[in-house]
Formats: sequence, C-alpha cells, structure tokens
Amino acid sequence: MGKFYELKAEEVRAICPIDILPFEKTDELNPFTGIIGQERAVRSMEFGLRVQREGYNIFIAGPIGTGKATYAQSITKQIAKNEKVPDDWCYVYNFNNPEEPLALSFPVKEGKVFANTMYDLLDNLLMEIPRVFESEEYSRKKNILFNKYQDSKAELLNELDQFAKMRNFILQEKRSGLITVATKDGKPFSQEEYEELSPDEKDRIEYYSQEIQEKAIEVFRRGRELERKFIETLDNIDQETGSLIIDFLINPVLETYKNNHQVLDYLKMYKEDVLDSLEDFRQKEDDSELAVLVEKEEESYFVRFGVNVFVDNTDLKGAPVIYETNPTYYRLLGKVEYTSRMGSLVTSFMQIKPGALHHANGGYLILSAKDLLVNGESWYALKRILKTGKIQIENIGESYGLVAVVSLHPQSIPIKVKVILVGIPYYHQLLLRLDEDYPKLFKIKADFEDSMDRNEENILNIAQFIRAYGEMVESLTFHASGVAEIIDYSSRMAGSQKKLSTHFNQLIEVINEAETWAKLAGDKIVSSRHLKKAIREKEYRNRKYEDLIQSSIQEGKLMIDCTGQRIGQINALVVLDFGDFMFGHPSKVTAVSYRGKRGVIHIERETKMSGAIHDKGLMILTNFLGSRYAQEKALNLSASLTFEQVYGGIDGDSASCAELIALISSIAQVPINQNIAITGSVNQFGEVQPVGGVTQKVEGFFKTCKTFGMTGDQGVVLPKQNIHNLMLDQEVVEAIRNKQFHIYPISTIDEGIEILTGLPTGHLRRDGTYPRNTINFLVKERLNEFVEEEKKS
Repeated sequence: MGKFYELKAEEVRAICPIDILPFEKTDELNPFTGIIGQERAVRSMEFGLRVQREGYNIFIAGPIGTGKATYAQSITKQIAKNEKVPDDWCYVYNFNNPEEPLALSFPVKEGKVFANTMYDLLDNLLMEIPRVFESEEYSRKKNILFNKYQDSKAELLNELDQFAKMRNFILQEKRSGLITVATKDGKPFSQEEYEELSPDEKDRIEYYSQEIQEKAIEVFRRGRELERKFIETLDNIDQETGSLIIDFLINPVLETYKNNHQVLDYLKMYKEDVLDSLEDFRQKEDDSELAVLVEKEEESYFVRFGVNVFVDNTDLKGAPVIYETNPTYYRLLGKVEYTSRMGSLVTSFMQIKPGALHHANGGYLILSAKDLLVNGESWYALKRILKTGKIQIENIGESYGLVAVVSLHPQSIPIKVKVILVGIPYYHQLLLRLDEDYPKLFKIKADFEDSMDRNEENILNIAQFIRAYGEMVESLTFHASGVAEIIDYSSRMAGSQKKLSTHFNQLIEVINEAETWAKLAGDKIVSSRHLKKAIREKEYRNRKYEDLIQSSIQEGKLMIDCTGQRIGQINALVVLDFGDFMFGHPSKVTAVSYRGKRGVIHIERETKMSGAIHDKGLMILTNFLGSRYAQEKALNLSASLTFEQVYGGIDGDSASCAELIALISSIAQVPINQNIAITGSVNQFGEVQPVGGVTQKVEGFFKTCKTFGMTGDQGVVLPKQNIHNLMLDQEVVEAIRNKQFHIYPISTIDEGIEILTGLPTGHLRRDGTYPRNTINFLVKERLNEFVEEEKKS
C-alpha cells in the first residue's frame, strides 16, 4: 500500500494555533457588534433598507441559526433611529355614520394631547351646560316666555268664553274637556226647563251650540299653534343658551386644530351632536359620568364623545421597528373587540385595537416567513395591504360573507411600511413558484451563507463575538486556548478546513456548556479543556443511535468485515443525519454477476427502496462498464448490487464508487481488501467526484475498526477534492500520525480499484487489449467468456 499517496496527520484537521490570537483572554477584546461572515447579505440588506419605493420589501434567506432575525432587528433599528417618528392615529365616533368610525392623524405626541383635550372638553360640557341652564338669565328668559305664553293662552280662552256668553252659553271644564252649557238668566237650563222650550227655541240653542263648538275648534287650533311657537321659541332659547356655552368651550379647540381639516370636520359634527343632546347634558348635575366613562366606556352614552388613541408613538426615538413573533390575522391587522351584554355582543369605536402593521406604520415590520405562511389569511391580507397602501380592520368572516354579528367598519388608514421576512431559502423558492405577487412585492433577497472563510479576520471576529455574548449574559472569560477550540469546532460544523460555520446558535450552545463545565470545576476562566469536555459530553448525549449501530457491528448482528478479502464485497460509508447529530458508519455492499442479458440491476431500485439520485448513479455504472468493456462486443451480463442489511430507503450517489468496484470485483473474481472502506461518486468517465459528510464517514469506519482491533493497515479511500473537508477527531488524527490508520485520496476509479484489490487496473494497448494480470484484462476476459457461453447455449 506504500505506493499510494496517503494524507499526513497535518492534512486531516485544521488547527487554530494559539499564537495567532492577539490576546490571552477575551476580556482584552472589544465586543463585536455586527454580523460575521455575511458580506453579501449585509450589502443586500442595507441597499434594500435604503430603497424608498413600493415593492422593495426584503426576504432574508438562510439556514436556521445563522442570526438572521437578530441581524434584521439590529440593522433595521440602526437605520430607523435616524428616521422621522410617524404620526399618531386616533379613532373617533362618526356622528353621521356610527358604524364607520373616523381615523384622525396627528403629529407624534399630539394624539394623546387631542384625546386629553376632548376629555377635558366633555368634562367642561357636562359641568357647564347644566349650570348655564340653571342660571338666573336663562330662568328669566324662560319665565318671560312662559308668562307670555300663559297670557296668550288665557286670552284665547277668554275670547271663547265671551263668545259663548254672548250666546247665553257658559263653558264648563270636564275630564273629557270643555263643554258648552246653555243658560237662562245666567243659570244653566234644567232638564224640565229645556223640555218646556218651543221647537224654535231649541233649534236656536242647538245652532248656537254648534257655532260655539266651531269657535272652540278654531281657538284650540290657535292654541296649538301658540304652543308650537312657545316650544319652538323655548328650544331656540335653549339652543342659543347651549350654543353660547358650547362655542365658548369648543372655540379654543377649533382654533388649535384650524389647520387640520379632518379634525375641524369632526369638531363641527361633535358640536351639532352636543346641541342635539342638550337634554342629556342638562340631566348631569355632577361629574360622576366621567367615572362611568373611564370604567365602563361601552356602557356610557357619552362614550361617543371620547377618543380612542389607536397608535401612540410618543415613546419612539425614530421610525418603529416591530418584530411580530406570532403573525396571526388579528395580531397583524388589529381587530374590533366585543363585550357580551345580556346575551348580545356589543362594541364601540373605543374597542378598536391596533395590530403589528399599525404599530409599524411609517417604519419596519419583521416577520418569520414560516409563521406567516402557516397563517394563510395573514399572508393574503399582508399582500393586499402592500398593494393598496391602506389597512382596513375587518372581521375574517366578512371576507367570506360569514358575518356572525353586526360589526364596525373603521375608516382605513394609509400605510407605508417595509416588511422584512426571515426564513430558510425553501420558503423564498416556494413563494416564487406559487405566488405571482411575491416577486412584485419582495424585490430584495438578502441571502445568508452557512459558512465563511477561515481567515484571521473572521477568527478575531468570532473571538470578539464571544466577548460580546459574554457581556450580554455575564459569563466567564474565555482563554485563548478555549477560543481556538471553538474555531476548530466551527470548522468541523462547516465541514471544511477552509471555512467557519455561521450557525452561531450552535456555537453559543457549546460556549454555554463549556462555561458550565468550568463553573462545575471551580475554574474562573474557560479554557480548551472545558471546550473539549463540552463537545465530548454533547456528542455523548446525542450519539445513542451511533452507539447502537456500533454495538450491532461488534455483536455481529450488523455484518461488517474489517480484515481479510472478499470477492464482490466492499465497505461503503454512509451518513445518518438525525438533525441534532450526524454520524457515519460502514455498510456492506455486495455484487454478484453471471451470464445473461438482464444487465446491472440494483435490488433497492427493484424494491423501490432507492431514490432518484441513487438510481442515476446506477445508470452511470452501467454506462461506464459499456464504454470500457463493450466497444467491440455487446455486454452479455447479468449482475445485481445491494446494500446488505439496509431496510429503509437509500438515496445519493456517494456509494457509486463502492458499487462499481464491488461489481468489477465480482466480474473479475478478484477479492477486495476489507480493511479499506471507500466513499465517493463516479462519473461516466471514471472520474471520482466529491461527496458530503467525509469527516463523519471516516470517523465511523475508524470506530468500527477500533471495535475489532486496529491492525495498522486499515483506512479509508475518499475523493481527492474532499481533502479540505476533513476535520477529524483528535484520536483519528493521532492514529494517522502513528500509521495506525490511513486516508487515501483518489482522482479516478482506477486508483480506488488498485488500492482495494492490490492489482493494477491496466491501460488499454494499441491492439485493443489489456495487459495480463490486470483488473481490466480479467474483467474483459470474463465478459468474453459470457459471450462465448451464450453462443454455445
């Protein structure tokens, strides 16, 4: 095996030297306040925040745990603090159409001032209107009018009385009203006297009686007109009296808001309604109504004169930045709340509540794309608002014509907000494909990377990040050796010696756990020892299934050979990812071949246990065999491949090198060294291509070899392009340094064949043959035998 290139211990793991760190402890550093390793996303984000045009909302895409939401809030707040504070908004009663409350805007802090002004005005009206109607001046005017009315009324009655007397009648008042009674010598006729009258005299009395009745009707009509004028004049006096005090109290308010036409229109309606409601105000002889107004606004008649300070931006120092973590429909758009009263639901404009969009109006709204899309109605409502530039509060049921109760329809509010969605790239792609409005509304994509270059600048930035996080949570100081260990762990997370992970949430987990181990040990500084302990313990907590698999291998339940040679049998390397832990382990791939025309079949494919990528790899193998060994004669081959003892689905092409070598071994009847495992994919030209998870795959086979006992000749073959992806555990590194374990990088499948079989592959000669005792010669000879046997049969 010595003729093949092996990786040195220094090549399988990048180590951060402590001497490149310009500090001994992190408390010597300045805290890092920005975002690390996301230059592309930062430029996109900053540009998107500066564009003040419709449709330039932003989607921040990136892996989970890269700090997208934290960065979005941080950078947005930095920009927002230098921007204008938006207007306050109030809802008021619509006196012309009570079901459509009016929305009024005010400069910042003035919304609350307006509300207080109107409450003071109501307070004064409730006190002064009863007082002015109890004044001597009002009483004098009222008495004069009343006396005049009474005199006029008496004159009418006297006129009727005189009219009756001239006809020898008198008027008598009964419960049913006035009646006329004929008289003789000033006294009413008795029944006997009336009976003694002649018919002519009776006719004359009857005629006079009818004449008096007609006169009474005419007098009563004039009396009603007199009463109407009296009431009208009294009402005019009331209106004049009320108007004087109302004007006195409301004119200063009108003067204050003379330049706000919406407020002026509202105050005019307010004044008219107060004048129409004078009787209600006159009944209030104390200020107890204000207590009712505050405590039970929905039950008070006078709530209509209040003000709902809907959005109050008094405490803002710049444009608002709202991060809504639960973007349901009502939390985004606000709602009209209801109160149950005697079995009915009632509401008022005072119960209109704002949503996140109202609070973010004039600023920025940050939302989780996943949470927003889960609430489908929220997404459609948000799109509508962004397209129309208006936000309308309405019941969800109204959108479908399913209104259960009579609701208010508050006046819509114009809105200008920049929405920032935060999510994984999948949601961005999903929206692009399925929603035609999305690219029109979200023109900026800030794409977060899941890794960054491992250079001195980013290494120092991570150290400063550790300092900043330590200040925030008041943690222990980290020694330079601890920081170096975090750097190496970050590279392992990134799966590259040249990269560092940007999944800072995972780094924070290790930082917190290392600090805990330091505290448990009674240490004041977190060093590499504590970091190694934290990483080991974290892996131990999560590697349950890896231990189960290794235990199965050790007990022989999962049949793996790490020594000897086998024909058509090879150790492929696979990776299992459980989300919080990823590990590799060997998996036996076997191949058998025989004469026939079925070609190469894969048992997993036939049983529908394989994915499309794996099936593609199988077709590549078939084409490789054809291109190399069937230039002169058609392949006469039946062969099958399978992953032994695999009972779940498989996918990916990282085992295609192993499958091809197992197949060639079966055809050539050449044994494969079981002490060497292989990973890598192969193309139709026999070139080996890089795959993922090489660190975990190598460590998985190392653990298996260690289980059965190290022989000194065990190792792994992997693609040459994957060298920089190795960040092996220190135990494996030491085994490589001591020549107990070996890593062989290859570029072609021929190199892998030679390492695993110990035989040369053999180059095609000019006469179209291969040298004897080479793999290619043996394969072609066996295939020719199949052809000849087929001819004889």
